[in-house]
Amino acid sequence: MSNHLFIWLPQWALESCGTPPPAHIPAASHQFSGRREVITCVNPQATACGVKIGMNVADARAGCPALYLVSQDNSQLIKSLQNMHLLWAQFTPIFAVEQVHHGLFFGVYMNIRGCIPLFPDVQSLLARLSNNITQRGHRHRIGLADSYEQAWGLAIYGMQHINIATKHNWRTLPVEAVRFKQDITHKLHQLGCHNLASLEPIKGQDFAKRFGLQAWERLQRFRGEIPSIPIHSEYKEDDLHYSKEYEPALREEDWLQAATHILPYLLKKLDANGVRMQTLNIILESLQNEGRAASVQCSLRTQTPSNMYSHWSELMRLSLASTEPPGLISQITLEADVVKHPGHTGTLTSDRIEYGRMWLLERLSQRLGAEHVIKLLPSLSQLPDQRTQHVSAIYAGELNHHTSHHHDVFLAPVVMLKQPEQITPVVPTAYAEPPMRWRWRGQAHDRRDMFGPDLYVPEWWLDLPQWRDGTRSYWWVQDDQGLWFWLYQTTEGNGEHWFVHGW
Repeated sequence: MSNHLFIWLPQWALESCGTPPPAHIPAASHQFSGRREVITCVNPQATACGVKIGMNVADARAGCPALYLVSQDNSQLIKSLQNMHLLWAQFTPIFAVEQVHHGLFFGVYMNIRGCIPLFPDVQSLLARLSNNITQRGHRHRIGLADSYEQAWGLAIYGMQHINIATKHNWRTLPVEAVRFKQDITHKLHQLGCHNLASLEPIKGQDFAKRFGLQAWERLQRFRGEIPSIPIHSEYKEDDLHYSKEYEPALREEDWLQAATHILPYLLKKLDANGVRMQTLNIILESLQNEGRAASVQCSLRTQTPSNMYSHWSELMRLSLASTEPPGLISQITLEADVVKHPGHTGTLTSDRIEYGRMWLLERLSQRLGAEHVIKLLPSLSQLPDQRTQHVSAIYAGELNHHTSHHHDVFLAPVVMLKQPEQITPVVPTAYAEPPMRWRWRGQAHDRRDMFGPDLYVPEWWLDLPQWRDGTRSYWWVQDDQGLWFWLYQTTEGNGEHWFVHGW
């Protein structure tokens, strides 16, 4: 029984890349595919001029000089498909957004096995699915077959709005529907094989010998003789969200107030499930011209899970005030990534001082950016510039009570340079001691006092470019002005080199 479905939405490549041209102008979108710049989507006027999907841009221009070209934005296409996850999940839990065949075609694979009894028949299921996509303002084509490969070919190359595979109709599809490699498709055309019916007289052994075993297996999967490769379902059972539609639509300046108004309903739902929220995703949807939908998603994260309204409303106000919504807001959705944590959710911690410190860090991180508010944590490395690691303050976990395994810690400098700076010895000394006089940053320094050395051996299991010069001998050296410098020596090549690493 046919249960493999592919939905192709061909107009997105044009509509997501800016304002499309007038309907009477031939238009197409394009992108680089391998070493070629190829056509990925065409409108009916361009099709009438002989422009086809997969054609070189140069050939398309030659056949239609008035062709209007726009660049395809693959990331925007995938994001648009992912925003419709709830629509696909209404019909089957097994679906996957797909970018196939060098990124030329974007769509959704669906397995409707077991879902057909929920509808009067297959035609009713397909009609309702098609209706829901049309209501969102998207043109589309649907292919239903015994294999994913055949469903894809019917959706792309079928002549109908909804194409259901029968015993013979898929044989009229062109050989491009199997998605062979370009050189194999070209050889088949040279042999006079332009559709799938022309491949039937060729024996399997002869086909595999000439075009390869992989091409033969692809053809078998298309025919349904061997099963298709299972798709990875992207369905996620997550009911911890709250949505609200607005009619008439909200103005752009009112969305933040509306989001904070519906936040208590989500928090109440979290409390009922016994979980606490750590990440809050805010999705704003608006209807654009011609019924097309646009959306913007924002994410907030806190170090300690909490269900406090004052906590999350303040974070929303701080970090999302500068967010530009897509237009008049028709729907707001709040989604929560939760953490199962025992205990009450009234306060973040019983220690009020610790709560105030963490709350200050989170407010600063939301306003300045998480990457600009950092915390220093100890690492297990014994190297002086690897003893600490920089992590975001709100993403850092609790500090465990261990320090570096290098117990005899040599006195570390107050200021450590990111890149050590080489000095020029003027009066060197013997026995590998620091020089008596050296020049650094255009000034001369005379040695008054010193102590050391402290030897460090690079960790052989780590590839640290700054430590490829081998073992270092660190010294504390005081100059005649009373300033202390942290110097080290390396033996690279035929000579000795000295560097300033801090002071």
